[in-house]
Amino acid sequence: MKILYVVNSFRYPFVEGNIKQVFEIAEKFSKDHDVKILNFSNCKMSISNIDIIPFEEFSNEYFDVIHFYNPNIKILGKTFFFKAKKRIVTFGDGDVKSFISYAPSFFLKIFRFDHCHLYSKQQVKNMKKYEIIPPLKPNFKPIGKKSKNPTLLFLHATVEHKGFTDSIDAFKIVNKKYPNAKFKIISFRNCFQFEKVPKNVELINTVVDPQVELSKAWILLYPIRRNQSTFAVPLLYMEAAQCNTPFIGTSLGSLRDYFNSDFLVEPKNPKSLAKKIIDILDNYDKYLHKIKHGDHLNVKWENDDVISKLKKLYF
Repeated sequence: MKILYVVNSFRYPFVEGNIKQVFEIAEKFSKDHDVKILNFSNCKMSISNIDIIPFEEFSNEYFDVIHFYNPNIKILGKTFFFKAKKRIVTFGDGDVKSFISYAPSFFLKIFRFDHCHLYSKQQVKNMKKYEIIPPLKPNFKPIGKKSKNPTLLFLHATVEHKGFTDSIDAFKIVNKKYPNAKFKIISFRNCFQFEKVPKNVELINTVVDPQVELSKAWILLYPIRRNQSTFAVPLLYMEAAQCNTPFIGTSLGSLRDYFNSDFLVEPKNPKSLAKKIIDILDNYDKYLHKIKHGDHLNVKWENDDVISKLKKLYF
């Protein structure tokens, strides 16, 4: 069977949950099938015997399955005449209306999609036909010991809608009760400029091993402000938990479906975020017990279940 995965961009090492998901799924299917990944960012490479091909060098051929991930109208136009037995689309964005601004059912019909895959019903309204399949879980593990002082970690682009400024404001409140606490900011895309870096804040813009940094941290902060332009089920939360590090997210959309409310706060609320940080630091063993026993998740699933459900769509 020949399977083509179509993505907007491809960057390696992976920094985006959507792209990481596509590759790991492609990797699993490549064991028994001929798999390729087509991208529109001029990336050309081969990883684990999977060819990542830029659109300019792609030779159109017949595929059994073409699986689109977060396609925009431009991509759908350029691939409209690609031939396949089945066309499948996955929307990984927390708010699908950023991709489908008109009637979802009409969208699926005009672009000849046989199936639409979502991670949660919270992603879209007014769509009647779709399949809910959770993401592949990451496979992280603790590396090394926790830092000596309580350390908060922000591991994403320093943009407002990712909750960066809320995290900074919350840390200033926390630092009054925990003056020895540190805040480490590691960003692959630094979009925020400090006039003066706050006390006990460390900025890092180099490539790091996320497992090492998550293992050192006491708490991961990722309090997103909106669903749009964010992976519907942030893998970072699960990666932190697998490294025995509590995390704090926000009670938005799909996050409420997948994650225990004990680890979520109101969006755009630094005071609420600071209160939760302090509660975790004051009761660290309790929260550690929760993540070690999987109680940070509201939904239980295994990666084999994900692949089995995708196979039903493909075959």
